[in-house]
Amino acid sequence: MAKIALSGYFLSVASGLATGLAVMMAVDVSAADAPVSEAAQRAEGAGQWSEAVRLHRAQAAAEPTRSDLWVRISDIEVRLGNTNAAIAALQSAIKAAPSDPTLHARLSRTYSVAGQPLQGLKAMEAALSLAPASFEYLKARAELANWLGRPATAADSYRRMLDIRPDDAPLRLLLARARSWSGELDSSSNDYADYVVQHPDEAVALLEYARVESWRGNFTHAIELLDRYERKFGDPKLVAKER
Repeated sequence: MAKIALSGYFLSVASGLATGLAVMMAVDVSAADAPVSEAAQRAEGAGQWSEAVRLHRAQAAAEPTRSDLWVRISDIEVRLGNTNAAIAALQSAIKAAPSDPTLHARLSRTYSVAGQPLQGLKAMEAALSLAPASFEYLKARAELANWLGRPATAADSYRRMLDIRPDDAPLRLLLARARSWSGELDSSSNDYADYVVQHPDEAVALLEYARVESWRGNFTHAIELLDRYERKFGDPKLVAKER
């Protein structure tokens, strides 16, 4: 079966996700979820990050249920560019509070910043097991799945996201694409058919729909769609190539 060339797409997803997550992790470490030692706060305020980490670790050892201290340590390590240390700190936070989905999601984001999307996907799956209806977590799961070239997982994420936001048209297009890449051609065709009815002026979607129809073996309809594309959008050279 013919395939759309996806390598450039996955690389752009990976780059954009890592960049965005790096920004997300650059949080304000001065915020406290519970009392933090004054010495550690002074060290943070003075930008003495190594000393702050040492003091936070000492307090965390004395208060083993304080996952927030490990989160602070992780945030500082991210600020310093020490992503492996940040990951280790979040793993300690999860040991202290294993049922907190936000910690698993943080770990997933940090793995992504570290260029470890497979581990990031596993951590996001753990977050979703605790918060299965989280739109944010499903979106992150889809992005990681695309990064890893796992369109079936991405398609499942988009489907669940549409359960939450059934009128989100861009999600319908993403689902159609992911289903086509994973070989769910009949479902993808139905998704594209719905989408192009609602968005008749979107050239890319119409062209992709024609490709999916050809992959299904529905060549008559594929040619009809290409004819429609040529009449509406021109570009006879592209249409000739697709034919």
